[in-house]
Amino acid sequence: MANVHDDADRGKQTSVSLETMISHLKQQDPLERKRTANIIAQQIADDLRKERVPENSWFMLIGVFATLAFFRATQPHNNLKEWLDAKTVNEDFSSWILGIDQFEAEHINKLAEMHDPSDLLATAVYADEEYSDPRSKAESATPTGIAHLALRLLDIRSGDRVADFGSGIGAFLSLAYETTNADNFIGIELQKSTLRIAQLRAYLLDQPIKYIEGDILSQDYRYLGVNRVFSNFPFAIRWSNLRFQVVQNPELNKWFSGSKTNSLGDWVFTVAAWLATREQGRVVTLMTAGATWSARDREIRKNLIEAGLVESVISLAPNLLPSTAISTCLLVLSQGNETVRLIEASDIVSTEKGKNSLEPVDIEKIMAAVQMVGKHSRDLTIAELEKEDFILSPHRHIYAPRADIVGTPLELLCTQIRRGWIQRKQDSKELKQERHDGLILVRLQDIEDGHLLSTAQTFVGNPECIGNHLLRENQVILSRNAPRKAAFIQPPEGKQLVISDSFYILDVNPDLISPAYLALYLSSQTADAQFARYEKGTVIRTINLKDLKRILVPIPPRKEQEKVVDAVSRINDELQYLSKYARKLRDRRTALIEEMN
Repeated sequence: MANVHDDADRGKQTSVSLETMISHLKQQDPLERKRTANIIAQQIADDLRKERVPENSWFMLIGVFATLAFFRATQPHNNLKEWLDAKTVNEDFSSWILGIDQFEAEHINKLAEMHDPSDLLATAVYADEEYSDPRSKAESATPTGIAHLALRLLDIRSGDRVADFGSGIGAFLSLAYETTNADNFIGIELQKSTLRIAQLRAYLLDQPIKYIEGDILSQDYRYLGVNRVFSNFPFAIRWSNLRFQVVQNPELNKWFSGSKTNSLGDWVFTVAAWLATREQGRVVTLMTAGATWSARDREIRKNLIEAGLVESVISLAPNLLPSTAISTCLLVLSQGNETVRLIEASDIVSTEKGKNSLEPVDIEKIMAAVQMVGKHSRDLTIAELEKEDFILSPHRHIYAPRADIVGTPLELLCTQIRRGWIQRKQDSKELKQERHDGLILVRLQDIEDGHLLSTAQTFVGNPECIGNHLLRENQVILSRNAPRKAAFIQPPEGKQLVISDSFYILDVNPDLISPAYLALYLSSQTADAQFARYEKGTVIRTINLKDLKRILVPIPPRKEQEKVVDAVSRINDELQYLSKYARKLRDRRTALIEEMN
């Protein structure tokens, strides 16, 4: 980052046009350019912190201050008003920025004196949102790799009208303008401060992008005539929190009038984007992976699939977004789809210094899977999806069980399958909590390699709440979450085991299968492949009771089952002996070292 030291240097800068400086910035290394921009941005943020300016205003003010300081440094006669008039900036925006220029003159002059004009310009145009309030770290800011992939999926051509619903600071539309030949670019954003930064950047970059302040849910934007729409909307919003906006939009409300209150908002934003798209259009939205399988959203998935509107779903690698670990996917909508292409791309990613990103080579691999069925992709008909409750999770359908697995559904091998004991809040408050030495609570961490560890703790609570969650004869326990743990265990002498909610309790029919053998099979890689297909969740992957019952279990003759159980038991005994022997050796080594002192 350069510093301006004298008027002679400043005079040289004034002769360089804004367009030339922008062109020069675009030729710089993107990482170095962003690093320089963020250093200055952090300095401005530090000053704003000292002045106790609310953090949610920092990002907007940093961009404005950097822009105004740039004009001070390059335009001695301060013809900012002339520049704004030449850009045909709307009167409201022009008055706002001129007011800041006057009110914050001292601060802006200081920045102009401290920094090189090109660095100030880079800050105004390229600085990240990461230096501002950590609590609002642009979950909505689309990473560059995802933006490039979305542009490929939109298939933008000459004559297209492109819109970004929830356009934020305008990064996606700016990239679209630079890399495609569409005719029009329109951004819709509800937050006025964010919208102004997007407008400012478009003016500086001389990009004719139209930004509209508006609500993408409550307002009808069909009049825009767009046919290519991208949307990266806020995550973790329930339908119940969007109801007021949706009822104001009759067309959108038709799709969700009967929705459950706890349905995910992802589909509301997605349908709103589709409804604003004219015929033969395409929509790409970035949504949470949970929206593809959640039972709460089954009906909306069903309606979209049966209407032929879902073209493809691409699961993305974890940790691509800067502020959340939520698993995400890209959904592509278009018309006339008789099948849905599912692409499992969660392992297609580049990692450097612990950060995941989609690089050009990754995007090409994903697009290859989009364009042709192969290792990472599969087509499903509407009828096939109906049999699977219209679940659109690529993980579930790509990682199908091996075709050669012949077995009996787990449901038929058990008289009952239920969850372990749940300690409810009312039980803790209303009932006396006591220690019961005859009861041991079995938690997830108490099971290892099919054995109960000595770390298991005495049950504390009221035994009246336990119900039928005491481990009994011929029962197998299986962890609900991955990585999977299964065990057929016996309680220590004089003790009873209370199975916690971390497990399912399987009441095995011993006439059909050996409980010990079943526990071993459920711990196998073959069973794990089946679990992987049915698992749901973003950070924590779990299997629900309905899907668990569908797991296929091969049943060899009873003598073979007993032979496997006996062989594994002998190996476990040997491992336990070796473990104890290893501990003794470590103790002897420690003692010898201590004797040296």
